[in-house]
Parts: sequence; structure tokens; C-alpha cells
Amino acid sequence: MKPKRQSLYRVIFLLPFVVAGFECRSAEVSEFARRCGVEAFIHSPRVFADSGDGKWKEYQNADKVPLGDPDWSEMAFMYRKSHSSILVTITGSGQDFAVYTSYCFDPAGNLTTLEREFRTAWGWGFAEHRSYHKAGHGTVKSHFFDTKRGQEIPRPSEADYVHEALQTKVFRKLTDLPFSGLIEQENTKE
Repeated sequence: MKPKRQSLYRVIFLLPFVVAGFECRSAEVSEFARRCGVEAFIHSPRVFADSGDGKWKEYQNADKVPLGDPDWSEMAFMYRKSHSSILVTITGSGQDFAVYTSYCFDPAGNLTTLEREFRTAWGWGFAEHRSYHKAGHGTVKSHFFDTKRGQEIPRPSEADYVHEALQTKVFRKLTDLPFSGLIEQENTKE
């Protein structure tokens, strides 16, 4: 019974942190969408989620997604209009950190840019921006930051404990996304 209580305490502690992080990110996602060539908030996104069982499912909207596993769950929003760029934003949250990654794919489904923000319960985060050129070459810019002030900071010592979580999942093609099989199902929202 104690582990469940401790787990619930961690979820209650982290939930405001994750929600606040998501609210801060909406303006950044909107700016990323503009640069991607997608007016993300004009059309309703398609919503996908992995609630912790390793299986992605599509939902009518974000309100229909069941509460996920407190250890780790992910939700994705896809903004797509025929013959234009495609924006996919994946948010993941767990007991000690949250990740927000926005991917911009060209109309053919090739990754052009991504922005990622990893936020910890320790009060620091890691931000990364990647751009890919037609020849396949890419550029990467990254830095650590204080989550309260947003200022750049040196690499925190705790970063060594979450080395794997700091690694960015790069999906070079739309078809590489873990829920790509669901994208082709149903009619694409316009």
C-alpha cells in the first residue's frame, strides 16, 4: 500500500508542474507551427495517446484520453492539411519529468525541424532545436535552463542520472512515428 501512496503523492506533486509546463509551451508551439507553415490552432488536431501500455490509440479529442500511467504516458497532437507541412507535438509525462517535442514534416512526410523541451522536478530543463536540410544534414542547438526563470544554466549534476531521458527521439519520416499506422486509418482531418 505504501508504494501506491508514494506514487500518488508524486503524481499530485508533479501534475501542477506538468500542467504549468504545458501552458507555457502553448505559445512556443504556436510560434513553431507558424514557422513550420501550419496554423496549428485553426483546425482541430488528431489526438493519439499511449497511456502506458505501449499501445497507441486515436481519440476524438484530448478530453477523451484516459488518465495515463503515472510512471510514463504520452499524448500526440497532429495538425495536417492536404498538401502542406505537418505538425506533430508529442507530450510525455512521468513522476519526475515531462517532455514536449514538436516535429515539423514537409508535405512528403520528411522531418525538417524539431524542438524539444525536457523539464525535471529538480527545477531544471534541457532545450534542443534541430533542423534538417534536403541533403539529410542537420544542425543541433541545445542548452540547459532553470525552469522557474527560463535562464540558461550549466549542465546540472543530476543530468547524469537521466542520461537516457535526455536523448531525443528523432523520427526522420512521418511513417517512423510510433502511431503512424493509425495516421493512415480514418480520414485525415482538414
